[in-house]
Amino acid sequence: MLQLWGAGNLPNAPHLLDVLARASGEGKLLAAISLCPQGSVHLGVYAAGHGLNDAGVLAGDDMTPEAAFTKLAHLLAQPLTLEDQRQRF
Repeated sequence: MLQLWGAGNLPNAPHLLDVLARASGEGKLLAAISLCPQGSVHLGVYAAGHGLNDAGVLAGDDMTPEAAFTKLAHLLAQPLTLEDQRQRF
């Protein structure tokens, strides 16, 4: 789980996106939520977050850290394909 600034911004570091894309390509389920107490993640709204969709990161929308963690843990415990896990998230 990634906690990002605002609507889904992260540092301008191409190597970070490469690491996230590699992890996603290896079957890791990656989700992004906002550090803001109110609001939600909208990946790609700002330039700093555009690469997250391409890297395979899922938007946690307006989930709290606790909700996103619980949902990820539940999905990972199920005998589902990665695509089904991604869809259900």
